[in-house]
Amino acid sequence: MGIVHILKEMFGGIFGIWGEKYERIFSFSPTILAFEEVREERRTFRYLGKEEEEIEQIQEDVKEHRVTAALRLFHTWINHMRKAFENAIRTGFSQIFQEFHILKITRHYGEAIQKIINHCKTNGPDFIRRVGVLLLKYLPKHIQDINESERLHGEDTRTLMAIMNKAKERGGKSAAKAIIALRRAFKGSISKLARIAMKREIKIELRNEKNLEHLAKRLEAVSNKLDSKQKGDHESALKELEQILAEGEHDMSEMFRDAHLIMKRDLLMIMVLLQDDDIIEQFGKENVQRQFLPESPISEGILSLNKLKEKLFEKAHTMANGLGVVVKNLEAIKRAFEVDLQEIRAAA
Repeated sequence: MGIVHILKEMFGGIFGIWGEKYERIFSFSPTILAFEEVREERRTFRYLGKEEEEIEQIQEDVKEHRVTAALRLFHTWINHMRKAFENAIRTGFSQIFQEFHILKITRHYGEAIQKIINHCKTNGPDFIRRVGVLLLKYLPKHIQDINESERLHGEDTRTLMAIMNKAKERGGKSAAKAIIALRRAFKGSISKLARIAMKREIKIELRNEKNLEHLAKRLEAVSNKLDSKQKGDHESALKELEQILAEGEHDMSEMFRDAHLIMKRDLLMIMVLLQDDDIIEQFGKENVQRQFLPESPISEGILSLNKLKEKLFEKAHTMANGLGVVVKNLEAIKRAFEVDLQEIRAAA
């Protein structure tokens, strides 16, 4: 048992998302995180598919008075439900940790742009104007992308809490409305095609992270060219800058979009699992007397599920905390880009 895990056991949720991050050794590698996400979502889909089939079979067995078979499958279903929950939550944490890397890379990219702006001030008004034209074209797009990502992450946080509230309260108009909207928006998102789509989104997200980090390093090289006394280096730097900003706008937009889609699909799977839990609990209560199902194993199974959900609620609040950290940092990065934009407008 690691020291972080021991401390989490002692102090509960004090460590929040950071406790989860430091307990995961590979959270510091975007590439390994992406590999883990693909594996986790594959397992979640597999167990989700199994437990949905098992619900139908349990109902069929009870209808045909195959009580022993129904009870045996009921315990198997609980085990698959547990594994699906664990992998869905783990996928959600992996995605949040991946977004911490996205924040770091986006911040690096912005800092490289700031260096270029600082160099422009020493190269004369004509050069400032030419660089300003490029930055004024692309910086507003970067700000718009970050602003949209900030909005969508806030939406993900509200959706997550609505799912948890609905599961706790067994209802509620506002929670139910959020769940219905989510289901409509992602109808078919737990199909085989959706699994393929999620795997593709994870890979594209990682590719764009790496692309943006590479562009940040190229921006630093452009900044170094601006230190040169050779006019030819300045012309070369301008051409390079335009190309980098165009590529950066595409990579940033796509990276933020896929990050949101991955999180949304994971939240949908959690929602479906909780809904299946509601179905089986209600089903058990209705059939204990009607179909002569033994009450004890059903009650024990439902108690086991409730303990599982208690852990889920705790993890979900930590996930919400992590999404809040992402939103807070996105706001800070956006403000830095806005300062850059004001500065280049004043200089140009």
